Amino acid sequence: MSKKLIIFFILCVVLCIPLVFSRKFQQADLNTIVQQSIQLPEEQRLDFILQELNKKYGTTTRPNFHLFNGGGAFGIIGLVYASLNEYLIIFGSVLPNGGHSGRYFLNFSDFVYRGKITIASPKELEGREVKEGQATYMAWGDAHHYTLDKNTWMVEHAHGLTISGLPIMIASIFTTTDIVAIGYLVFDYVKHVVKSLIETIF
Repeated sequence: MSKKLIIFFILCVVLCIPLVFSRKFQQADLNTIVQQSIQLPEEQRLDFILQELNKKYGTTTRPNFHLFNGGGAFGIIGLVYASLNEYLIIFGSVLPNGGHSGRYFLNFSDFVYRGKITIASPKELEGREVKEGQATYMAWGDAHHYTLDKNTWMVEHAHGLTISGLPIMIASIFTTTDIVAIGYLVFDYVKHVVKSLIETIF
């Protein structure tokens, strides 16, 4: 291996370290915004959350929403923000369903602003309900089974290696053959990541 290649590799690692450990969103802020939203009528909560996130963090006030099937769960997803080490999405479903959470190199927090999630895992055999105004946390490497009640929606924040979430997303092509939805979602992810890199560098 040439010296130039080694130097280039070292520089890439050094530049990526701040990205891995940096965090744009604070859990306390997300929790506060969701807590405030549930004081409003259900149909007004999403707009309120997106507006407050925009005021606090400069995120989009209207993400693109796409059909999403992952781990057996089918719903609608909107990507609010994404970088190499963090993402924020709106996820939920009008219809009751559930599935496998997947297992990632990411720490997850889900803040429910409408409806209810029921979670079960080898560590929680009895199951646990997460109602609107409440949050649930899943550490990297963990996984669980979950179900969504009718009209359940949440703000999901993840911090870690965001690209580790792509396999479960792309795998849904083989069960739904919906290349269009996955294509748009991947395009949104790449667009957000490039934007975050430009903002970080410049």
